[in-house]
Amino acid sequence: MRKERWISLSKGMVLCFMILTFLNTLLPDEFVRGLLYVSVYPDPWRMLLRWLSFVSFLVLPVATFFNRATFQRIAIYFCLPVAILCLLDFPATLAGYTSPLGTGLCDIRYLPNGVRLFMKNEIFRGILFFAIHLSEIGAILLLILRDPSVLKLGKRDILPFLGLIPLLSFSIVPTYALEGIFHTYTDIAFKAFTPAHFVWLACMILEITVLTLIFRRRPEEDRYILVLILSFSLLLQFNQLFAALGELTCKRMPLQLCNIATYLLPIALLKKNRSLFLFNLLINVPGGVIAAIVLDVGGNEGLLYWSNIHYIVEHNNVIVVPLLCLILGVFAPIKKRDFKDFVRDFTVYYLIVFVLGTLFNTLKVVLNSDYFYCNYLFMFDQETAARLIPFAGKLFDYQLHIGPVTIYPLLQALIYLAFFAIGTLAFFVLKVAVRERKPLAIASITK
Repeated sequence: MRKERWISLSKGMVLCFMILTFLNTLLPDEFVRGLLYVSVYPDPWRMLLRWLSFVSFLVLPVATFFNRATFQRIAIYFCLPVAILCLLDFPATLAGYTSPLGTGLCDIRYLPNGVRLFMKNEIFRGILFFAIHLSEIGAILLLILRDPSVLKLGKRDILPFLGLIPLLSFSIVPTYALEGIFHTYTDIAFKAFTPAHFVWLACMILEITVLTLIFRRRPEEDRYILVLILSFSLLLQFNQLFAALGELTCKRMPLQLCNIATYLLPIALLKKNRSLFLFNLLINVPGGVIAAIVLDVGGNEGLLYWSNIHYIVEHNNVIVVPLLCLILGVFAPIKKRDFKDFVRDFTVYYLIVFVLGTLFNTLKVVLNSDYFYCNYLFMFDQETAARLIPFAGKLFDYQLHIGPVTIYPLLQALIYLAFFAIGTLAFFVLKVAVRERKPLAIASITK
C-alpha cells in the first residue's frame, strides 16, 4: 500500500512540475532574448544550465508514468544535480524573470497594468521558480522512495544512461540556447534554397529513417514513449516563442496549421484520439511540409538566431511526429472511413480561422488598432499572399463588403479547396504507403 501511495504522489508531483514549467514559458523572461541582452548574461554556462534543466520535462513523465529504470536513473543522477544547481543560481535567474526587458504575455496592451506588474513581481516569480524546482526534486525523491533499487547503476546500465542524456538534451534544446552559448548568430545564411536549408530538409528525412529503423521492432510502449517525448519537446519549445516575441497579438495566436499542431499532438497521443491524430497527419503535416519548403523566415539573421531555431524545431516535429506515429504503428493505418473525419475536421478548422480572421481584421479597421491584424492561412493579407503565390494577390480584388466586414470570396474559397486537395492527396498517398500493422495497445497515461 505504501508503494502505491508513493506512485500516486509522484505522478501528482510530476504533473505539477510540468504545468508550472509550461506556465513559466509564457511569462516574461529576459533570458530568451539571446544576444539582445547578452551583457546581462555573459556566461554561456548559465545558458547551458538552463538548457539542461529542460531535460526533466521529458524524463520525469516517462520515469514516473511508465516506470522506466533508465529514465529514473537519469532523473536521479542527472536531473537532480541540475535542479540543485538551478536553485543555487536563483539570484541571477530571478533577475532575468523580473527584468523590465522581459516580454511574454505581460506585453498584451489590453491587460491591466497591475497584472503586468504581477507577472514580473519578485515574490511571485520567486515562489514560482522554487515551486518548479521543488516539485521536480520532490518527484525524483518519490521515485527513489517507491523503488530504492533504481539507485543501483550497474555496468549494463551505463551505456543506455550515457547514450540517452545527449539525445534527450538535443531534442529539448531551447530555441535561444545556441545563440546564447556561442554569442553569435553565425555567418551561415538561413534562407530558402541555400545549403543550410537543404541540410535541414535532409536531416528531417534522415531522422524519420533512422528512428524508424531503430524502433520498428521495439516493443509497442517504446514506440509510444518516443513520439510522446518528441511531442512534449515541441510543446515546451514552441511556448518559448511567447516570451521572445513581445506582445501576443491576434496574428501571433497559435491558430496557424503548424502552430496549432503543437497542442493537438500531445492531446492526440495522451488521449489516443484518432480524430485529432488524423488532423495532425493529413492537415498539419502537409502544412508543415509547405512551410519547410517555402521557408518563411526573415533571412537576414544567421542560422543560430533564436527565431530560426524556433522555425526549424517547430516545423520539424510537426512533420516528424505524426509520420512516426503512423509508420511505427502508434496509430492504426488510414482506412477509407477516416476520410469523412478528415473532411469534417478540416472544414471545422477552416471555418473557425475564417470567422476569427474576418472578425479580428474587422476590429482592426473599426478600432484602428493593429493589435487585431491577422493572416490565418494567408487569407487576409494581399501583399503576403502575393509574395508567396504571385497570382493569389489578384484574387483579393474580388471583395464582398457587409458594413465594415470584408470578405474575399474567390481567394478564400480557393484556399479551402487548395488545402482540401492537399489533405486529400496526403490521405491517399499515406493510405497506400503505410499498410496494416498491429496498432499500439496500451492505455492512455492520463487514466
